[in-house]
Amino acid sequence: MGEFLRAFRALVKMPIGLWLVISAFSLDAMAYFGVLTLMSSYLQDDFHMSETGSTIPVSVFSMSITVCWMAFGPIAERMGARRGMLMALTLSTVGRFVYTLAIFLGGFGLALVALGLISVSIAEGMVQSAAYLGVKQYTDEKTSSMGYAMLYACMNLVQVPLGFMSSKVRATADAMHAAGTLSISVFSAVNWMCAIITLVTLAAY
Repeated sequence: MGEFLRAFRALVKMPIGLWLVISAFSLDAMAYFGVLTLMSSYLQDDFHMSETGSTIPVSVFSMSITVCWMAFGPIAERMGARRGMLMALTLSTVGRFVYTLAIFLGGFGLALVALGLISVSIAEGMVQSAAYLGVKQYTDEKTSSMGYAMLYACMNLVQVPLGFMSSKVRATADAMHAAGTLSISVFSAVNWMCAIITLVTLAAY
């Protein structure tokens, strides 16, 4: 316990760069899971895909994250923690807005959904590597294990408010939709929320 407390105290004194990396990684994960959990419903409601058909893009997208981590993670590492994270957040922001705006583009909608998801997949692969590199860069032998633990603890922690935020946005959008003041679906409304979270994270980083 004493060793743990010493490591934690040392971690608190770590450079602000470490906390920026952890915050960016966590908020990006919030947006990622916010979109992922409703992706099938979004494709069914806004693009009229079948229940079976809508699960295929979800599975492919989830699988592609690992592939992109192996393919594009080294690029983020060569760029360095800060520039790699900035590039990843930029790609993630663009991808999420393309994915969200796809409903307004008629027959090209599904093509833009795919394009947006490709951009986000590449971004997520880079985010992972940039975050790991950042922890390695800003910690030492005594604090590295705590740094990685904090990275995942914060990622899991932000999922708690995500549930409340997603539920609130859907309830509000549903009421506005029923009143005729909103034309988009409740799932699209959550996509907008997640795209804005990513944009704010990019701007703050």
